Amino acid sequence: MSRWSGASCLPSAGRILCGGRVPFSTGRGRLLHSTISTVPAAIWLVRARRMRVTSCWIWNSTFSRRRWICGALGRRSAGALSPTRQSSAVGDSTSRTSDLETMARAAEERAAVARGFDEQAHLTGLVASGRALQRAGRLDEALERIRYVWDEAERRALPRLTLDAGYWLGALLLQRGRLAEAEAIVAETLELAARVGDEARGRHLIERVASEVEFHRADWRAGVERLLAYARGASEHGRIELHQLAALWLALVGGQELAQAGCPRCAMELRLVAADALARVGRPVDAAQSLEEWERLQVHPRPRELLTSRRVRALLSERDGPRLLESALHEAEELDFALDALWTRIDLGTACAETDRTRAKQILTVAAETASAIGARTEQQVAEKRLRALGVRTWRRGPGGELLTEREHAVARLIAVGASNPEIAQELFLSRKTVERHVSNLLKKVGVRNRAELAARVAELEVEGVPR
Repeated sequence: MSRWSGASCLPSAGRILCGGRVPFSTGRGRLLHSTISTVPAAIWLVRARRMRVTSCWIWNSTFSRRRWICGALGRRSAGALSPTRQSSAVGDSTSRTSDLETMARAAEERAAVARGFDEQAHLTGLVASGRALQRAGRLDEALERIRYVWDEAERRALPRLTLDAGYWLGALLLQRGRLAEAEAIVAETLELAARVGDEARGRHLIERVASEVEFHRADWRAGVERLLAYARGASEHGRIELHQLAALWLALVGGQELAQAGCPRCAMELRLVAADALARVGRPVDAAQSLEEWERLQVHPRPRELLTSRRVRALLSERDGPRLLESALHEAEELDFALDALWTRIDLGTACAETDRTRAKQILTVAAETASAIGARTEQQVAEKRLRALGVRTWRRGPGGELLTEREHAVARLIAVGASNPEIAQELFLSRKTVERHVSNLLKKVGVRNRAELAARVAELEVEGVPR
């Protein structure tokens, strides 16, 4: 043991242990016996607090060698070498730390340790690393990492890992405003979950992200209903979080319902969400109180949480609202939080309406066009609704630039009240084939996929030339 007692032996010990990766990864475990004389190197590294580096190597060695090492180290140190405990230790330390960059580095270290020994553990570590990068606001790096795991997990036929990667990849794409990509990833992940089940370790079921896709991409009402349906099967704390999210969605589109958190701990954690929702439904005093409680309790907020708090503070400001919202908009764009930037732009246009209607129209027009470009149907509807309140007509043409005919207006109104094709034919004295043709033309011109989406669009938007 004397030859392993100096600090200069650390590189040598590291090289010896790394050399064991080749026989281990190729399944030739017997070749590891040839390094039995180097076991003190592992012990030295453990005592040098390099336990994460050695745990995989030791615990995948022979039983006799493991017993020899454990005897030399003592029960306390040997127990700490368990890969399970090592993973738990890394997870505990990263969850306790307030430094988001440290969290990311710790997760990356965990992934690096497993590489070459256990590829599934390596990919799992990369997922944790991607999540840490997301919390730190480094979205491009997080997206690249999670997408790599998604591709590798699919290639290696690792369904559980594919589900995890699909969940976080979908969430990241939504955050970046890449809604069509998110919808495709979530659809594929839902299909996989239906075949193999979704254990959802450390996250919600994929249904949670699917609800958000539906909220942004299709009918927002269906998205809220889907989220609440999922919440009914969630845990107590999960239900509180999901109900708060549904409340925020309703507040964003102009609803007045708010979820009430019954758990004090969860209520504190969700104060920021509550403040955002309360500020939008005419309860500024409650919103300010909720925001102050969050600021007092949240010592190390994440970049997106800071952005949300500044936007809420701007919504509550009677004098400096537009200026503060404009600052929050620039911050959201710099951080590349596309959907947050879109909602902040809508808020800015609304705030400007009282003092500068021309500027408000310009801002809301940009918001509506941006929403249309990324496929954010709900945000587009909200922006256009506020434009109409300023006297701007918003549904003059479909995506192809074609005006709707008077007959198509009439068919659209009847579809909006739930009439079937035979009922429309009877009401308008048309043949069923003619009605089918009108419905097909409407879907193309309005840019929707089915009658339900068309009905939702008619209910939200003013059809040119048709009194309401």
